[in-house]
Amino acid sequence: MSTARIRRHPDLAALALLLAVGLLIRAAILFRAPAFFVGGDSQTYLAPAYGLARGGDWDLGVRRPPGYPLFLAGVIAVLGEDMRGVVLAQHLLGLTTAIGAYGLGRAVAGRAAGILAGLAVAVSGPLLVYEHYVMAEALFGALLTAAAWALLAARGAKGGWLALLGGALLAAGWLTRPAALLLVPLIPLALLGLRPWRRVVVLSALAGVGFALVAAPWIVFTLQRSGTVGSVGIGNTLMWRVTREEPALIQPRDSWPSREGDELATARRYAFGRATRKDLPDDIADAVQERFGLSESAADRVLAATAIEAIRARPLLYLQSTARLALELFIGEEQHLGGQGKEAGTERYPNPQDKYQTWWDPRIRHIPQPPTAPEAAEFERTRAIVTLFQPHRIGGLLLALCLAGLAAGLLAPRYRGALFLAAAILTSLLGATALAGSFPRFRYPLDPLILTLAATGAVAALAAARRATRSFWPA
Repeated sequence: MSTARIRRHPDLAALALLLAVGLLIRAAILFRAPAFFVGGDSQTYLAPAYGLARGGDWDLGVRRPPGYPLFLAGVIAVLGEDMRGVVLAQHLLGLTTAIGAYGLGRAVAGRAAGILAGLAVAVSGPLLVYEHYVMAEALFGALLTAAAWALLAARGAKGGWLALLGGALLAAGWLTRPAALLLVPLIPLALLGLRPWRRVVVLSALAGVGFALVAAPWIVFTLQRSGTVGSVGIGNTLMWRVTREEPALIQPRDSWPSREGDELATARRYAFGRATRKDLPDDIADAVQERFGLSESAADRVLAATAIEAIRARPLLYLQSTARLALELFIGEEQHLGGQGKEAGTERYPNPQDKYQTWWDPRIRHIPQPPTAPEAAEFERTRAIVTLFQPHRIGGLLLALCLAGLAAGLLAPRYRGALFLAAAILTSLLGATALAGSFPRFRYPLDPLILTLAATGAVAALAAARRATRSFWPA
């Protein structure tokens, strides 16, 4: 592309650069790494998706929202049961996420910030790794980035339909991961500073309408099925939080802290007793269902109430550990090829049939295949590619740049969108660690927002340095 054409179409040139880099690095690993699976989590997405694609049973249970299973079902229907089709589709989602990061950075701090953020997202090792997982992270990250871009772009001339689109995309994110609901109250912050102030109210309302239009069918369905708004599972995640994260809020020698005497108090005491023995939340929920004859949603409410009692008994420890875990989650950790941070993924690709062949649903047991011999031979090359940029290695720098971006948003109206990004990141990190714990896969869908805020901080700091230099040496 000639220099004159780049000057005439700088956005197209920037997007061409991002797509070229993103395509190149994804093409380099697409056939070098197999699809990765996460135990029961991947199965709870894949089993209903397979049933829908093959015209069979479409049963999500009460814990899974429909977004990612619908995505998987579409891929299986079009590309077949080989999970490399899912990997290909998720690599394409990764490209759209990089483009979304460019648009997000451009909306907040200009084209330079957009290019920095887009390139960082395009080559981010954790995002590349998670695009190979049969998990919801790649889809959720793309939807979250697109929603944030649309909401910030709604500050412009075409704000009405962009606000509507932003709300709809946020609802699609909620149908993929319930954590997106945490960002709904932050919508007005994306529009902060618009004049007249009524425009903020109108655009926020339009975003709410967009959210409601997309979310309403699922809400109606879950209300009819289980009497809940959306998917449930807060009890399971909270129980994990209070028993499995260090320091645990429920200790082996603890006694039941509540004096409640209603009809479910016995069930809560029973769940608490199982928790002191460090039973897994899924096992506790199954035992509560069987022992007390409760439905899955009712058992989940018992677990939630039990965990809340433990939090009430040690509130300061809960708050301190939530803040510490949120900081650890922001800094991140090395993401291995199929290891989910475990040693098994550091020296070779995992063989899913070693474990899943015995306890997965018989309908889908044939799907998680071991790596082929050519894939296994390419492990070291693939690891070299995905370690080109691992954000956790510059976690301290990213934190400093994000704080600079936040300061720029507070001080300069042109960077006001950074306040929305900072609030979205902080709310999501604290929400994840408060409700579930420090799981790396909760952080990496936030990478586009984090990298955009860091790019904003870098651009703002360079601009400030340039102004300072000119004040000393005007010539």
